[in-house]
Amino acid sequence: MNKRSSLKGLLILFLLILSLSPLYASSGVYVVRELDMNVEVGRNAVHHVQEDYSMYFLQPSHGFYRDIPVDYSDSEIHAYVNNLKCSDPFVSAYDGGYLTMKIGQSDVIVRGNKDYTIVYDYDLGADNNEGYDEFYFNLVGPGWDARFETVNFTVTVPYTGSDLKYYLTSGRYGNTVYSGTVSATVSGDNTIIQGSINDLDAGDSLTVRVELPDNWYQGARVAWDHRDVWIYTTYGICLVLVVLAVLVWRKYGKDRTLIVTARFKAPDGFTPLAAGYVADGNVDNKDITSMIYYWADRGLLRIEEPRKNSFEFVRLKDIGEDSPEYEKRLFRAFFRRMDEEGRVTFKDLRNSGFSSAMASAASDTKSYFSNERKLTDTRSSVFEGIFTFVSLIPGFLGMISLTRSEFAPDSAFSLVVGAFLLPLVLGFLFRVLFSKWYLRKTNVPFIIFMGIIVVIDVFIRTFIMTAVYERCPVSYPGVIVLSTAAISLFAAIMPRKSEYGHKVTEELLGFREFIDKVEVEKLKTMIDSDPKLYYRVLCYAIVFGLENKWASKFSGLQMQEPGWYSGISPFDVMMFAHLNARLRNSMMNSIAPSSGPSGGMPRVGGGGFHSSGFSGGGFGGGGGRAW
Repeated sequence: MNKRSSLKGLLILFLLILSLSPLYASSGVYVVRELDMNVEVGRNAVHHVQEDYSMYFLQPSHGFYRDIPVDYSDSEIHAYVNNLKCSDPFVSAYDGGYLTMKIGQSDVIVRGNKDYTIVYDYDLGADNNEGYDEFYFNLVGPGWDARFETVNFTVTVPYTGSDLKYYLTSGRYGNTVYSGTVSATVSGDNTIIQGSINDLDAGDSLTVRVELPDNWYQGARVAWDHRDVWIYTTYGICLVLVVLAVLVWRKYGKDRTLIVTARFKAPDGFTPLAAGYVADGNVDNKDITSMIYYWADRGLLRIEEPRKNSFEFVRLKDIGEDSPEYEKRLFRAFFRRMDEEGRVTFKDLRNSGFSSAMASAASDTKSYFSNERKLTDTRSSVFEGIFTFVSLIPGFLGMISLTRSEFAPDSAFSLVVGAFLLPLVLGFLFRVLFSKWYLRKTNVPFIIFMGIIVVIDVFIRTFIMTAVYERCPVSYPGVIVLSTAAISLFAAIMPRKSEYGHKVTEELLGFREFIDKVEVEKLKTMIDSDPKLYYRVLCYAIVFGLENKWASKFSGLQMQEPGWYSGISPFDVMMFAHLNARLRNSMMNSIAPSSGPSGGMPRVGGGGFHSSGFSGGGFGGGGGRAW
């Protein structure tokens, strides 16, 4: 074979491949040899569509998928596909903004030529363009993975005007001109647009746009949008819930005024641990360590400090059986690993599992204050739980109200965290504030901190809500946050003290008043008759956070050294106040070094446009693929 023959053969082969390439373009599975697209434009924006496909399957297949778009969030249009029919068996489902038809059967193979007919009504709903209406439709969408050899189209528009303006675009998505051989005519009565186009590649579109007078569509379905109704309904509901919280609190939750008069001792039978629990509804580390002083003052143990911050405790006698059950369990757990001399160290406490006993002390103390010693009224506690739940409602309504449109964006659901997080945070902070308000020198910083949280939340919600819904009233986020805060506040103060709780709270506050306000001159006369007054009261001053102030009152007085402490520190009344902090830190670091800071025990208690449009920019169309 000579050189010229070889070149001739290669040229023939190249031309053969070139002539066959259209058949094997795109997916290589099938081609659409002809599509007849017929659309009857409805005055009510319900368009009747018939698609007749003549396909050629290059490879064995079962059929094809037809994806019909239904969601157009950019233009706030949601289409409905009704009366869907097909010449072949199919199943359909909505998925990702499309109605997807799976046409064919898994036990039937198709090869070569195969014809299909799909018929449906395409309800686009009311036109939302200002100043004009339009029919803007993808006769072939950009989602096909096959080549179209010929597309014939007929668009029937019941238009009675003298000049029907229409535009055709084709080619890749976004193209504003024809990119193929297209021809189109309009019937003499301006009601039918007919035409055809050849050689649409996979991914190409064919789009028609017809300009129509404003309000040409009549009786079209209006997309539902109930956001305004829900927003103003939320205003009313929030107001009702806040007023209801106030009324229920006044009737079932409002406490009688506490009458606090100074008293020289704790209520009868009250240990420091019990006093701390009643004071703030919590059992924490300082309440536990205060019991060491309490037991020492009662002659049950002795504290030894052979080296700085190295403590040993010697049991002198067992606790009395008449002591509260929670105290007996805690004391005996404290000396569970004592040696023959009755001595324990913090290491022994760690090895004996005393941390578990500390945790149990919280629930044991709560159990102690039950039945006849119940601190709060049962009915008011029930309302506390109810209104804690009710505090979630404004935020929930705020989230729901912005989703009450056919095209609510997913970002509306970003409010769900704030809807539930804010009332929980505020509820917790309000309970902390009102459970310990009389234990702080001032509550102003705490109140300012809570105000900052509320203000920040108002700004965040305003930004999100107005971004989701441009007509959202600026006051709406503020109403939600402030009503949430108000309901959370009344839920926090809802529990009303029982008769017993009211009585012992008055007595404890009176005892605290004495520790805080007693004059030194008065103490001088008191210690003459009660030399151990300082040590007897010190354990209670610890739970009230007044140990340093209590000790400072005795710093210039002649005091007797207690017999229950021996160590390297020289005797001084302030030393015992500071000793408490060293005891607590050493115990927490030794018993539960991995538990973090020794802060406390677990608490109990689309407009259109006036251009020709662009390829693939209309409604409908979609695409298809073989299976």
